[in-house]
Order: sequence, then structure tokens, then C-alpha cells
Amino acid sequence: MLGSMIVDHFRPNFGSTEGNIVIMAVTDVLLTKLMFAEDRFGEGSNALYMERFKTYAREYGLPFSKLDLSAYYQAAMVPIGLRYGSSDPDCDWEAELALVKEEARQCLQIMGISPERILEGELLASLLFLGKGGAPTSIVPFFLKNEYNRPQNSWSPELSHILDSLEAATDFVDFLDKACIFNDPSLQMLCGGLGQVFFNRLPAKWVDTTLDFMDYDQKNMLLSFLKRFECLPSW
Repeated sequence: MLGSMIVDHFRPNFGSTEGNIVIMAVTDVLLTKLMFAEDRFGEGSNALYMERFKTYAREYGLPFSKLDLSAYYQAAMVPIGLRYGSSDPDCDWEAELALVKEEARQCLQIMGISPERILEGELLASLLFLGKGGAPTSIVPFFLKNEYNRPQNSWSPELSHILDSLEAATDFVDFLDKACIFNDPSLQMLCGGLGQVFFNRLPAKWVDTTLDFMDYDQKNMLLSFLKRFECLPSW
């Protein structure tokens, strides 16, 4: 999520309150699920997601009833995609990918996402998972074809542009320049997450400034998540 926070800080909509609520709430839930494995995907998990969204809305001073979670579903997929996978050579990647998709669907349903958008969210979480695992950007069109039987240009215009930019980019900054053309905090935070996993190295001056901007609890949770789930990028 560090890439997401960088983009949110440096792009025009920096510090988007709703985007931060979504990222932190999902991060909190995924860390909490380590202690409550029995509620990983059941009714307890649903309640946990909803509770954390409401809690963070209160902390940011927003009435939960006015929080449009459905506008931030792309950002929510960043921590989910980073939650799974392992450096363990015996890791069952097919089984882990199935968990990514299940977690994504559950979170999206709780957020009230329309059915036609749930598949897109599942795809985004899956791509983040693959990037975390070291897959190159060239894998994207093959994954779309093999997993969803759809070409890259058959998704929404925004997503298709982001995926095209991902293939064409040479590094994190180049990807942001190509992909972040939409005035949408959720899409911008998604681009930060995708750039983080596929290009890994983040500009040190952006990382330091972003971490300094975040409050202690937010920064501590984000770094704890990245270390715990082996997805801390270099800078």
C-alpha cells in the first residue's frame, strides 16, 4: 500500500479521506484475520469488514451513511492482493490465488459493489498478487486470456488504459505518468499499488515525504502489514 499512499499524497486529490478509510479498514481486517482464522470467510468476516469501515469513518469524522464505499473498490483491492503469497518455495500459488479471489469477492460484496464490477475487482486483486510474486508486466495479457478469456481492451476504458500503461512502462514513475490520467482517487491509489508490486523500487524522496505525512498509527499499521506479508518495496 505504500505505493498507493505515495500517489494519494502527490497527485491532485492527495489525502483523499475516503480512500484512506478504505485502505486502512481493509488492512486492519486482514491483519486481524491472522488471529481469527475461523472468521476468515464466514459471517464473522463480513461483520469484521463492516465494523472496521464504520470505525475508520468515525475516526475521520465522517458519518458512515455518507461514505460511498462503492467509489473506492479499486483501492480496496491493493491490500487484498498483497495479503497472499509467500517466499516459501513450497507455497501453493494456485490455492493462494483462489483465496485472493474469494477475499476480493467478499470485501466487494460488503462494499456494495454491483455484480458487473466484482469481476473487475477480483482481477485487480489477482494482478497485485501476481506482481507481488515477481511476475513481469508481460504476463498481464496472457493472464487475462487464460483466466478470464477476455482481451485486455474488453474491460472498462479506465482499466484497459491502466493495463496498457503497465505493459508499456519502464519503472514506477513512468507508469504513474502514463496511467494516472483519471481524476479519481481510487484509480490513482490502485495505480500506486500496481506500480509498487510490478516495479518494486519507489523514489526515496516520495517515500520519506509520504511516511512523514502519515500519522503514527496509520504508518505503523501500513509498515507492519508490508513486513508481515513480505511485500515491503525498496527505495
